Amino acid sequence: MKRTMFKSLLAIILVGIIGFINLGIASAATGTATVKVSTTQVLVGNTVNATVTIASTSPLGAWNVTLSYDTAKLRMTASNAESWQLMVGSTPDGKITQKTYSFSFKAIAAGNARIYIGAVSVLDLATEAEISVTKYEKTVSVIT
Repeated sequence: MKRTMFKSLLAIILVGIIGFINLGIASAATGTATVKVSTTQVLVGNTVNATVTIASTSPLGAWNVTLSYDTAKLRMTASNAESWQLMVGSTPDGKITQKTYSFSFKAIAAGNARIYIGAVSVLDLATEAEISVTKYEKTVSVIT
């Protein structure tokens, strides 16, 4: 009886210690870099718009993200990114968990054209650690 009681007490103490230790471990933030397009099929000479959203499970500290695309099939005509197709920024206030950018492309040649996230680096505001980011892409069919 005493042995069973001792084992039960020991198990409770161990569970409590493990739970207490886990409270001090912060979970790592994760993020996404998504691409959405206005249409998946466009005529040569017409425009397709793309929206890129950088998002995180914790406030964004800083980011440096490059949008890549098939330059043989598309020509970028407009962008609200800081440096055409390079999206850079920081948020010192700690309130932003996502940032969205817009791009316009003119279809210049027939075929399938990828619009995708190239290089990406996103930092967590609180820890200044790099966030693991899942990158997404879209393919646009350019037709004549």
